Amino acid sequence: MDEPRLRRYRDMLSTSGLAIIVFGLWDMAKAFLASVYGSSLRVNGGQLSAEVESTLRALRDSHRTFLVIALSAVLLFVLLAGVLRFYVGLCAHAEARGKRKSWAYVIIAGVMAAMSATLVVMGLLAAGSTDNALGFLAAGLIELTSLLAYVDLIRSAVVVKRLTRRQRQGR
Repeated sequence: MDEPRLRRYRDMLSTSGLAIIVFGLWDMAKAFLASVYGSSLRVNGGQLSAEVESTLRALRDSHRTFLVIALSAVLLFVLLAGVLRFYVGLCAHAEARGKRKSWAYVIIAGVMAAMSATLVVMGLLAAGSTDNALGFLAAGLIELTSLLAYVDLIRSAVVVKRLTRRQRQGR
């Protein structure tokens, strides 16, 4: 009786796991491209004021070591988040095929979902208070999609675990 439901939730778990992997790859690619090409600062129709430009040049010259360390830390954090997303996605896919029984990836997915929810709120708040509202809104919507994938993954994992346990007990 629970077999069709179990199959449906296993499919949902597999799909959510794949979505988490894709979002992890997207985040790593975005961070890499931003570090290689930098972010564009546009003021007054694309021109930086002379004061802002001289301040940025002075910061780059005097704090180059700090900037390299800060950029390295950010890239390391993004890489770690990408690896965690990859781990969660692979574990979800394995669970969907019936080969995984650990709760660790579900707990990690819950922590990542909380971080994702925080980023959604921050993105939407920033969209209301900046000139680049569309950019922050788009980033917030992408992160919202990621959050929904986490919620679906967690829900599907719990249901699959419960139905599998019930099936083993013969109910």
